[in-house]
Amino acid sequence: ESHVQCASMRALLRELLVFKVLRPLADSLCDPDYINQTIVNYLRYREAMTVKSNQTAYVYAESYEEFIKIINKCDSLDQLGQIRYQIISEIMLVTATLNIN
Repeated sequence: ESHVQCASMRALLRELLVFKVLRPLADSLCDPDYINQTIVNYLRYREAMTVKSNQTAYVYAESYEEFIKIINKCDSLDQLGQIRYQIISEIMLVTATLNIN
């Protein structure tokens, strides 16, 4: 408890925290190469998910029951998210087409 009340100890710990932890973290997060690599990795991940979801796309469902079976067979939340994204995209496309006409 005596260390907490010591102003010079608090200042030393603050400086250590800022210059040894927070500053290197901020430098690495703001590095353009890190940002680019993160974006590229995310895009590769989305592309892989799109390819994977196209293999079991819901469009092949002939009926509502088949559609539910496809959803139940999904083993990851990412696949379900991709199916949801495809459905929303198609709804938006149809809505936009109807609004044009």
